[in-house]
Amino acid sequence: MTDIQIAWLAGLLEGEGCFRFDKRNSPKIQLQMTDEDVVKRVARMLSVNARAEPWRGSRYGSKTMWRVDVFGDKAIEIMHLILPFMGERRFSKIESVINARRKRRSYWMVAIGKRKTTAVQAVSV
Repeated sequence: MTDIQIAWLAGLLEGEGCFRFDKRNSPKIQLQMTDEDVVKRVARMLSVNARAEPWRGSRYGSKTMWRVDVFGDKAIEIMHLILPFMGERRFSKIESVINARRKRRSYWMVAIGKRKTTAVQAVSV
């Protein structure tokens, strides 16, 4: 992505994006809005799929909601790219997701390392 595309994406996600962990504890970026062309443009930029969802709220009547979700390492990579462009509130939220991911990954790397060590010791005996 070019710097201009990153800045455009950051501005869009500043207002319309959601940064969190999904049900499987994977980092997630979500964009959901009624502007099909904008959501599909983001989907192309990020090489993911956009999907249409019927809107159940009466506020928008019969408009279709369009949604893009990005998960895992790809979401973290995008968060790092847009972070310098974000306002204080979003910056803080993204930073907390990145730091939590780092801590979780460190925990699992230690846990996996312990399992490998135990398995090697068991084979050696």
